[in-house]
Amino acid sequence: MNLHRSLLLSALVLSSTFGVAKSAAVPAHDQPRADVLAKAYRFEKAGWTYVHLEGSPYEVGYEHGTLLSHEIEDALKAERLLDTHESKRDWKVFRDAAQNMLWPKTDPEFQLELAGIADGARAKGAKFDLWDLVAYNAAMELPGYYIPWLDKKEG
Repeated sequence: MNLHRSLLLSALVLSSTFGVAKSAAVPAHDQPRADVLAKAYRFEKAGWTYVHLEGSPYEVGYEHGTLLSHEIEDALKAERLLDTHESKRDWKVFRDAAQNMLWPKTDPEFQLELAGIADGARAKGAKFDLWDLVAYNAAMELPGYYIPWLDKKEG
């Protein structure tokens, strides 16, 4: 087999492997239709921000992420700073725990909604992904329970 064909075969194997891993990580969902956001809206009143969301779990998440992308990103930055400062651990530890420990035990409906939030926020330019969002949603569990357990385990 020549080198070019060997490299092509390797690339196909790797891409199909990562494709399987990605599809196993997030339940299958339809991409949001152009009219999904037509049903969603936000408004502010007396210092509160209200959002109206409707649709499938993924669509609700996508609307949520789109309408509140800036607020989610700001809150995530604050949580990341707090958690890494107090635990003396890199944010990667929190992301890894979110992906490997929490995600497999998360109900598929919530997985779809979280994936939608991450996708919607990224569509608005946010700089976080699904694993950041899952770690942020475990803001009490990871620093309060998991990190102390991990510290004790590692000595």
